[in-house]
This record gives sequence, C-alpha cells and structure tokens, in this order.
Amino acid sequence: MIPPGHGRAGSLADVLGRRRVFIAGVVLFGTSGVLSAVSGDVLLLNIVRALGGIGAAAAVTGGSSILAETFHGAARVRAFGLLGTTLGLGLAFGPTVGGLLVDTLGWRAVFGTPAAMACLVLLLSPVPPRVPGASGRRVDWPGAALFTSALLLLIFAVVEGPELGFGDPLVLGAFAPATVLGVTFAAVERGKDDPCSTSACWPIRRSRPRRSPWPRSSSCWSRCWSTCPRT
Repeated sequence: MIPPGHGRAGSLADVLGRRRVFIAGVVLFGTSGVLSAVSGDVLLLNIVRALGGIGAAAAVTGGSSILAETFHGAARVRAFGLLGTTLGLGLAFGPTVGGLLVDTLGWRAVFGTPAAMACLVLLLSPVPPRVPGASGRRVDWPGAALFTSALLLLIFAVVEGPELGFGDPLVLGAFAPATVLGVTFAAVERGKDDPCSTSACWPIRRSRPRRSPWPRSSSCWSRCWSTCPRT
C-alpha cells in the first residue's frame, strides 16, 4: 500500500527541491519524536506521531530522489539496493529493538532515540548535493487531497473492520466515501496536465516526449519505491 504522504512529498520535492524537502522531513520527524517523548496526553501523542509520519514520508521521498539524481547506471542500482536493505532491516529488527528500549529505558526512549538519530542526520545534511526543483512543476493540491482522504478512509476501514465487523455502519461509512473519492481522484487526474499521479498509473492520453526508462521526478520515484516488493 502506498503511504498517503509519499506522493505529496514527492510533488513538493519536484517543486521546492529534493534536499530542502529531505531536510524538512528529517526536522519534522525529529521534532515529532521529541514531542512524543515528553508527551503526557494520548491525543497529543497521536497528533505528533501523525506529523512524524508526514516527516518520515518527506525524508524517504526526498532522500530517494536525491539518490536517483546523484547516481547513475549500476551505481544507482547499488544505492537503491542498499536503501532497500536498510529499510528492510529496520522493519525486521525495529520491533525487537523497540521492545529492548522499553524494557531498559522506558517507552519514552522509543521516541527519543529516533529523534537523536534525526539530529545526527541533520549534521550530515550539507553532504548531499543540491538538487533544485523542476521549473514549471506545480503541486496538484486537489488530487493530493482526494487521494489522501480516500486512502486514509480505506486504511481506517481495513484496520477497524476485523474488530467492529465489516458490516458495521462505521466501517461501511468509511468504505463508501473512500470508493467515491478514489473514483473522483482518477477522473480528476485524467484531465490534469501535471497530475499528482504518474502516467504509468492512469491512462492519460496525451502525446509526451520520449523519456528515459529511469524516472526522474520525486513523485514518480516515491510511487515506484512504495510499490516495490520487500524481500
């Protein structure tokens, strides 16, 4: 499943610049970790974790697009292979490390430790090359709002369905608007000159210049990366 923030962060990276979005994502993620560690309210914790998810999406998308612009050919394949391996290790061992942190330092360390690592990443932020945004690109805010809303409602229905029952009015009330918003999103994107999604996903019938087989835009890389199988 494509995380809701990846495509939006990719579009912003195309407009504002890859490194700028990457740094902003790391700052937001780190700030969210600090606020989560000192939070004493469940509602506040959920809000700042949502912001942290947005920051993580921006950091991963901005970072992957920097790799795509910096490396070429076989070096690019190795760079993305290393990125995939790193993320895979995080998914595999993250719960175990989190459990050890809770047992030894308490639950706040689960949020404070990634925040400290984000600070280290910021110290190295001048190292990646500056990759300016593409001139003439615009963020498709209507498409972003439709896609994000549809995906959030769908995730809610899928997560709550097993507990409440898929026939529960609340779950059905999430599935129905998610479907409507998804169909509306597809219809809106077909008429866009600079769509939120890529032409590989939607049959937009326009003559386009011949392109390299490697995607260059951040929004395209975010979708390619998000749909790659993890091994």
